[in-house]
Amino acid sequence: MKNRPILTIVILLVVAVVFLGFRYLPSFLPESRCGEVYQRYAHVDGVRASFVKDYPINDTLFVDVTLLTATDSAGWQYLLQAFHFPVEFIEECPGIALHQSLPGHPEERFFSQNQADPNAQSLEQVVTDPINHEICIFHTRNSKEFKAVFDKKINSNL
Repeated sequence: MKNRPILTIVILLVVAVVFLGFRYLPSFLPESRCGEVYQRYAHVDGVRASFVKDYPINDTLFVDVTLLTATDSAGWQYLLQAFHFPVEFIEECPGIALHQSLPGHPEERFFSQNQADPNAQSLEQVVTDPINHEICIFHTRNSKEFKAVFDKKINSNL
């Protein structure tokens, strides 16, 4: 009879740990659901590709993100060439570099004449960090998401 309260507590603790584990541990997506940019760079030597589904930008906004990290100098050179960055620009860049691109083509910079138009074509925010040898692509679906990502990245670097 004395073991019954202890057994009940142990069972409740196990249930709580399992619930929290499923709730807060990252889930793994099959490669086919990680987006075309991730798939394009996932098997490149010297580059570690990561995909985060529903990355929180603020309390109500979540976007998918692809992170490309160079694991060696050859990988970094590959990313610089793929994203058309001149070596001089990266060497002189004091912090992160931002550019916008069309969905699925983060390597190509896109210059919009009217970025304030809410009906304008959706764009992605590409953030390059030359210090950590990383390129982060925020896959936004509309101008509201794009502006929120832009504001967050600018405010986090001030």
